[in-house]
Amino acid sequence: MLRGEQIICISSVDWDYENWMRHHQIMSRLAKYNQVLYVESSISILSPFKYPVRWRKWIKWAKGIRKVGENLYVYSPPIVLPFSHKSLWINRFNQKILLKSLLKIVRRARLNNPILWLYTPFGSSYIGKFNEKLACYDCADEITAFAGATELVGELERDLLQKVNIVFTSATRLYENKKKINPNTYLVTNAGEAEHYSRVLSGKCKIPNDIADIKHPIIGFFGGISDWIDLDLLEYIARIRPQWSFFMIGPIMTNISQLQRLSNVRFVGLKSYEQLPDYVKIYDVCIIPFKINKLTASVNPVKLYEYLAAGKPVVSTALPEVEKFRDVIDIAKNKEDFLSCLTHIIEQGSRTDNEIKKRVKIALENSWDSRVESISKTVWLALDKKGS
Repeated sequence: MLRGEQIICISSVDWDYENWMRHHQIMSRLAKYNQVLYVESSISILSPFKYPVRWRKWIKWAKGIRKVGENLYVYSPPIVLPFSHKSLWINRFNQKILLKSLLKIVRRARLNNPILWLYTPFGSSYIGKFNEKLACYDCADEITAFAGATELVGELERDLLQKVNIVFTSATRLYENKKKINPNTYLVTNAGEAEHYSRVLSGKCKIPNDIADIKHPIIGFFGGISDWIDLDLLEYIARIRPQWSFFMIGPIMTNISQLQRLSNVRFVGLKSYEQLPDYVKIYDVCIIPFKINKLTASVNPVKLYEYLAAGKPVVSTALPEVEKFRDVIDIAKNKEDFLSCLTHIIEQGSRTDNEIKKRVKIALENSWDSRVESISKTVWLALDKKGS
């Protein structure tokens, strides 16, 4: 494990976001032996009017640095101008504002010669400004494939890729694409926190009230419910199998009206990371109903490892990154195949002790601890090479 370093992490996700992601898992582990300043996502001045919950970002900014762990500090940057992803002029102006604010915080925290760790393509202007000993870009998604992504976003990411010392990627296709620009690119796939879901099998879960009345079989999901979710697939299955219950956990970021009309589909919004094992406990089958497109072709779903850690049977659409787990999950080529896989599991069962052990074993082999060890070794080698 990397030790004794100072790390400035420019993140794209807030620290207190309830659905813990790659950013949180890696930084929380690095903070055990290193001083970490975690810089949260910035928002535009218009954002709180669309999402009122974001008004609290003003309060978080006013508080300055917040200590959330022994070596872990969090800073929420100031509000900036909108359309930073569309206008190069606005982007540059915003980055100057953010950099000026961050430099003050870095001096106050006495971070000298740190490692700069970036999760956003908007970070190329930061490189070289902190007297950093190393700059890393951890690419968790194909950002150019997100809805609303512009050519400017792709240009900024290419600029960043050319400037950083190391690039980490979460999926094979990301690795192949980014390595063309930066040869110091490494594949470090996502993982799961098996110990967090161990209580599903230990019998220590407490069944939440909002799922206690749901009739079995329960087809369960947790994660962001956005335009990458195949709602047509879910509607098709839910209509054919009205006796099945579909329980969807996660923030809703797309139009779900076609499913809200169905009595056997329930959306319950975001639940805390701590609560998730309690819900997964009574899922009969866990699903990954992603569309197959440019974005999801580069997605290595964290939820897959978490479902397996809970010992649950899993049905997924044919994402490239799940193919290697074909021995322990069911992969569906189309909606009819997805329905068939679910039917087989529910009618025949897939819960033998041997099957559960195989799933948990895979989850244990793909832990965040092992991923951070791999990352640490790569950083050590890069620091040694740069020092030489």
